[in-house]
Amino acid sequence: MKKAYLRPPQTVSAEQACEAVSISPSTLYAYVSRGLVRTTRDPRDARRSLYDRRDVEALIARKKRSRSRSDIAHSTIDWGEPILRSAVSQIKDGHLFYRRRNVVELADTSSVATVAALVTGIKGATFNTAKIAAQTSAIQDTLGRITLALAAEAAQPTGQDGPRRAAHLIGCVIAAGSGANPLNDEPIHHQVARGLGVSEKDYDIVRKALVLCADHELNPSCYAARVAASTGADLASALLVGVAAFNGPRHGRMPSSCTQWLDDQQCELSGSSAERPPPGFGHRLYPDGDIRATNLLAVCPAPAAWQKRADAVFKQTGHRPNITFALACVERRLGLTAGAAMALFAIGRSVGWVAHILEQRKSGAQIRPRAFN
Repeated sequence: MKKAYLRPPQTVSAEQACEAVSISPSTLYAYVSRGLVRTTRDPRDARRSLYDRRDVEALIARKKRSRSRSDIAHSTIDWGEPILRSAVSQIKDGHLFYRRRNVVELADTSSVATVAALVTGIKGATFNTAKIAAQTSAIQDTLGRITLALAAEAAQPTGQDGPRRAAHLIGCVIAAGSGANPLNDEPIHHQVARGLGVSEKDYDIVRKALVLCADHELNPSCYAARVAASTGADLASALLVGVAAFNGPRHGRMPSSCTQWLDDQQCELSGSSAERPPPGFGHRLYPDGDIRATNLLAVCPAPAAWQKRADAVFKQTGHRPNITFALACVERRLGLTAGAAMALFAIGRSVGWVAHILEQRKSGAQIRPRAFN
C-alpha cells in the first residue's frame, strides 16, 4: 500500500482504493452501496467520485483481522457496520437525512413542530403543551430537571402509550429543558428561546439549532432508548433511559467540555492528534466536516478567539468543528447562561429519542446482544 493513504488528503481515487484493498471496482461500488465507504464528487471532474481515505483504511484493517463471530460483533459497536434498520434518519456521503429529507434544507425552512412530526411520524399533535413540574423548577442543571420530570411521568403510568402520550413527553422535555411554560399557539422555538433568555432577534438561531439536533442515527442515547423500548418498557421509562445515556461528558455534556477547553488558554494542542481531537472537533461520519455545524455556524459564527483555536486544530489534526462546538458558540454568542447549549441539544434530541422508541416498539423485536471474551 502506498504511503499516501496514511496522510492527507482525506480522499483517494477509485484506482487507489482498489489497489490499496486489493479489490475490483465492482467490489468497491458494492461497499459504497452498503454504506461502508463514503464518497464525494471530485472537484476537478464532476463525473468522478473520490473515496474516503479512512473508510478505505478500515477496509484494509478488516481484511487483515480474522472474521470470527467475535470480531464481527466487536466491529459493529465501534463505529462499524450498520446493525439495525431504521427509517428515522441516515447519514450518507457527508449529509444527514430525516426520513429521506435533507436536514440542511429542513433547518433552513421548517418549524420545529413540522420536523418533530416528520421524524416521529406523529401527525396533528401539538408538542409543547406540557408545563414545568413544580418539583423541577428549583433545579439548576438542565439534564437534572429533564430527568426528574420524566421520572415523575414514569412513576405514574397513564396506561395510554400512544402518539398523544409521546407528544406530551416531548413537551415535558421542552418545558423542563427551557425552564418556560408554553403560551397559546406559541412556536416551540419561541418557548425555548424565552426560557433560555434569547433576544427575539435571535429566535431563528434557536429554531435552526433544534432542527439540526433532532436525530442522528444510532447515537448512544437513541440506541439506549431503543434497547429499553425493545423490552416493552413504557414510553416515559424508555425516554428516561435515553436521557440517562445522554447525561455524559462524551455525549450530551460535550458542549460544556468544548467550552471549557476553548476558554482554557493553558490547554495546548500538543495532546491532540488526528485520532484524539479536542472536545467539539471531528466526527467519524463526516470526513469533510459536520454538516450540522457548518449550517449553524453560518448564522452564528464562532467568537474570534475560538475560531483561532479551531483553525489551529484543523491545521494540526485535520478535524473541523462538530455540532457540539457550534452549540457552544450559540451559547457564547447569544450571551446565554452556562448549560444553555446542552439544553438546546437535549430538547432537540428528544424528538429523535421518541422516534426511535416508537419505531422499535413497532418492530416488536427485542435487542439482546451476546458477550464474548
